[in-house]
Amino acid sequence: MPEKSYAFLVEYILSLCENRTQQLLIAIERFILKEISMETLLLICPRKPAEMLGEILSVTDSPIPNPVDSKKVRSWTKTEDVRLLAGMLRFGQESWTSIANFVGNSRNRAQCSQRWNRGLNPRISKEIWLPEEDIYLYQLVQAFGSKSWTKISSRMNHRSDVQCRYRWNLLKNRFQTPIRPVSNPEPVQPQSHLHQLIQMPPQLAPQFSNEIPKFHVESNHRLTRTNFNPKLYSVF
Repeated sequence: MPEKSYAFLVEYILSLCENRTQQLLIAIERFILKEISMETLLLICPRKPAEMLGEILSVTDSPIPNPVDSKKVRSWTKTEDVRLLAGMLRFGQESWTSIANFVGNSRNRAQCSQRWNRGLNPRISKEIWLPEEDIYLYQLVQAFGSKSWTKISSRMNHRSDVQCRYRWNLLKNRFQTPIRPVSNPEPVQPQSHLHQLIQMPPQLAPQFSNEIPKFHVESNHRLTRTNFNPKLYSVF
């Protein structure tokens, strides 16, 4: 099994554990590759994350039957999450139509993609927004407009499209003017990424890098720290 195909699952299971060590990471990887048993994994990994991983790897091919009322809004269940992660492992992280068919329960490709990118992805930060993040968000909105939230969130790298849109709606009328342009804005590093907490083995390091690619905004109007009013953030 190619390393890239299961790196997301290793990271997800690690996010469920309090003590994240390189030994634990290697054990999870070896269990996915069927090199160690569940009994051996439980010597290192907490029971709930280990059992979750076991469920993902042993899921059946039969999708969840469709509900009678498929138009009714339904919260995601653990069974659906297990099948979603198993589908991503089986079909790849971008094959959302195949993944949705695998999940069943009338879930479509958009719902499956959003469940991962907005809910389960451990790289999405749940921390309070930093002023530097707000500055970078402002710069991205200036470059792409206030409709391209998927593109903006991909540049933020650790915030979902919903987080970016909601944050922008809170902040868009609170910036000071005038805005002083800068030539080369720097992306903001995540506050507490999972892959900053442990040292990854060499074969997985590219999948867990905490480096965010540099992004050059072409707008003539950018917000810098020098004209940013920290008092605006006292309520958050």
